[in-house]
Amino acid sequence: MVGENQSSVTFPSGIIKRLDQFISTEKADEMGLTSRPQVLIMLLRNFLEQVEEAEKNVRNKEFDNFQYIDKNDHKVVILDKFSNKEITIDIDDTGVHNCTNCTDSHCLHVKYILTLSDALNQVLSTGIELPEKLMKITT
Repeated sequence: MVGENQSSVTFPSGIIKRLDQFISTEKADEMGLTSRPQVLIMLLRNFLEQVEEAEKNVRNKEFDNFQYIDKNDHKVVILDKFSNKEITIDIDDTGVHNCTNCTDSHCLHVKYILTLSDALNQVLSTGIELPEKLMKITT
């Protein structure tokens, strides 16, 4: 029976057979893996961590052309190395208001500043909640 915080998943019998064979090995024993759920949980956690890490690496490459310069009360200034321009992002009590370059609050410049802890803390200190679309960038 499946518990309240659990789900059941069906796998092809060939995979289950291989899983059972692995569980019976010395290697599985050395790893402390003695059951199907233990092995599957470990595999899924590792897989999801690798996917998340790959996404962060892509995100970091995406921001290679930007450099943090400064922040003050309601502005964050970055350098866009691609266009060689200083970009100011305005922040007010309602949140990220405007990128002076793109006149947008969801552009890549805004996403970049949300990856910077100082800038993100400045935005969050206004007491606003970021839209879910932007919160995904910060985690």
